[in-house]
Amino acid sequence: STDRDFYEILGCSKEATPEELKKSYQSLILKHHPDKMNQEKTQVSEESFHQIDTAYKTLRDPEARKVYDAELMQKEFCEIPLIFATVHRKEFIRQEETDQLRRSCRCGGIYIFPEEEHFPDGENILIACDECSLVIEVALD
Repeated sequence: STDRDFYEILGCSKEATPEELKKSYQSLILKHHPDKMNQEKTQVSEESFHQIDTAYKTLRDPEARKVYDAELMQKEFCEIPLIFATVHRKEFIRQEETDQLRRSCRCGGIYIFPEEEHFPDGENILIACDECSLVIEVALD
């Protein structure tokens, strides 16, 4: 699948040395080489073989690896929600007509508290605004 990064494909850590990358690459290539497979597995193996090959060709080149690592870091950073504020559950107001606990966002949107879910005691939850990209952390205690 496309959500695996090159390090996962090669089964290495992001700190792997060029020697470790090469060793892992060689062992995976032997295992997934299309010539070594029976008919049914050939399609899957060709895909794996191609992924392994692309991953290694990128990571063995120091410049390409630097660029790849920077892109990976940027992608991971974008996946981490930026918490706009931390509020307490008591700061949500129950709407009569919907029977939902709500809180207004500065953009005019709404944060809706997901009451149907059970949350572990003492843990905070993240709730996204229904209009913008802001996320608030809600303290449950």
